[in-house]
Amino acid sequence: MLLLGLLISSLYAAAPLPAFTSSNGACQVYYQKEASEYRLECSKHRQTFKLTPTASLADDYQQLEKSMSAYSNDPAKDQAELKKLVLSHFEDKFRFEYPGDEALLISAIKEFNELTENTGEDCEEKDQDLKVTPFVDLKFDQDSQLKLERELVDRKMAQDGFINLGKLQGISLELNTGNDNFLHGVGRQFIDTTRPLPWWEGDDRGHTFGINMSGEMNYENGSIKVTPYTDAYSELTRFNGKIRDENNRRYQNFLTVDGVQIEVRVNQINGDKYIKVIGSVEHLTDTDQGTAQNIQKAWHKLGNAIDYRYLDHRKDETRLQAGVAVGMEKSTAPLSWLGVKMAIEGKVQGSTAGLENSFVGLTTEVSVHSNELFRSHAGQTPLLEARLKADHKHYGTNETYTNIGVTLYGTVYSDKKGNVVKVFAGVEEHKDPFTRKYAHAEYENRSRADLIHTIGIKYERKF
Repeated sequence: MLLLGLLISSLYAAAPLPAFTSSNGACQVYYQKEASEYRLECSKHRQTFKLTPTASLADDYQQLEKSMSAYSNDPAKDQAELKKLVLSHFEDKFRFEYPGDEALLISAIKEFNELTENTGEDCEEKDQDLKVTPFVDLKFDQDSQLKLERELVDRKMAQDGFINLGKLQGISLELNTGNDNFLHGVGRQFIDTTRPLPWWEGDDRGHTFGINMSGEMNYENGSIKVTPYTDAYSELTRFNGKIRDENNRRYQNFLTVDGVQIEVRVNQINGDKYIKVIGSVEHLTDTDQGTAQNIQKAWHKLGNAIDYRYLDHRKDETRLQAGVAVGMEKSTAPLSWLGVKMAIEGKVQGSTAGLENSFVGLTTEVSVHSNELFRSHAGQTPLLEARLKADHKHYGTNETYTNIGVTLYGTVYSDKKGNVVKVFAGVEEHKDPFTRKYAHAEYENRSRADLIHTIGIKYERKF
């Protein structure tokens, strides 16, 4: 028994300890110094990476990092810890940060310069057997070396992207459209005989519909997002005491808000915190120059729906907004098949429109998603996700509004190259100054505006 105990103890002592363990314990990385090898073990997935200062180092390390992140519930934190570990194993950090041919050339040039600069007698006596007879003089003068180093830094900054957000890790495109009619009016065909209409079916009042298409570049330390959008607000009205014109078109006041928003986010100010700088420009019009009004005309004509006569009821306006937001995100995986993400964000906005469009606000969001057991076949993303969001704003006019909504996401395609396609649908209750103004009849009748039904599609590409 003593012999058996000693044998077990010796085997246990010989077993290597992991050099790195992911935050959720799903992955371990073992390091072998002599061979400069990293062995990644995640569940049933095992892979070995050899990281040496060559031109392929960046690609090899990215593969190690990507494979580990696929099983992590906090990729940003684990990636930072993994990089810190690997850097500690490199005596020459320069080679790890710039593992290209230029970096290796500069390193070699520095070593060669140090060798050829020492021409003292002691050195000649000590190295008399060493004969260096280069075909060309490889010694760079100081100006040439600084020029080459500046070029390398410029390339690195261009690679890292805007305001040093780090390396570009992926992009995403999203088309999101909302309407106060269920299924954008298609559902109306099935319930048209119902009187009165169900509570969830809209009537082209208040915030009638909206469309936005966003493009986002995701970096190591943040993101840049650009979102063009158009929103429609409308109310029924009278003209010369009549509700319809000579062509039986219903009179309507219709406002189009066309805009574009740019959002720059910087992550990890302090751990899981971030800051955003947000700017937007909007043009408000009640004419047929507005995108939303033309979309409504075309959509109603296509569906043989009600025809409106739009009236001139306000002046056109262009306004600018600028704001700053500070937020914090937390992720956890309480169960092997369930992940949870929580976020809270405070925001302040100023506007050229004055107090009616300036506010301080607080946004909270909770999302739950399928975890390891219910991932896409490529293991890149959860199959299902549900998000609940509440957006509270207090305007300079002393008015307070809270928008709430829930959205369900489903992954319909993903591959090992990092391509992901999701579809989503949701329902939202909008409360804001324009909705309150144009939905006044709904507020008088039932103390709320119509719900907004959203549908959309999102494409993600992870590098």
